[in-house]
Amino acid sequence: MAQGVIDIDRGYARIMANFAALNDPKRLTVGVHQDAGAEMVLIALSNEFGTSTIPARSFIRATIARNKRRYLDALSKAVMGAVIDGDDYEGALQDLGEGVAQDIRDWMVALDTPPNAPSTIAQKGEDNPLVDSGALQDAISAEVR
Repeated sequence: MAQGVIDIDRGYARIMANFAALNDPKRLTVGVHQDAGAEMVLIALSNEFGTSTIPARSFIRATIARNKRRYLDALSKAVMGAVIDGDDYEGALQDLGEGVAQDIRDWMVALDTPPNAPSTIAQKGEDNPLVDSGALQDAISAEVR
């Protein structure tokens, strides 16, 4: 009686095909993108990093730093879902990006230090450093490229 090897695929081929589908690299970016306009990008940069007259009020880097573990966990789940179950990786990245964008917007409202200068408070009518017309908050977006 001949002996043989029985090859039972318990999902390996599917997993490898899903993994191969991830070969098209995706990049998630969250922040104020170029399509928001040069003026809005300049406003974001001036507030995030500061200028000679505007103190730095990190709203993007600070949000990422505070939530890094949660974002990495979500990214790990997105990759595993795509590889193991064939889930929509690009869609999961977009969902993650939208969550990060909302966290940034929320932090912009909560941030209160350093406070605005008295002249800025008089001009704006309030002391929320990163909220004026809401245009900067509206410019925060997520893109999967």
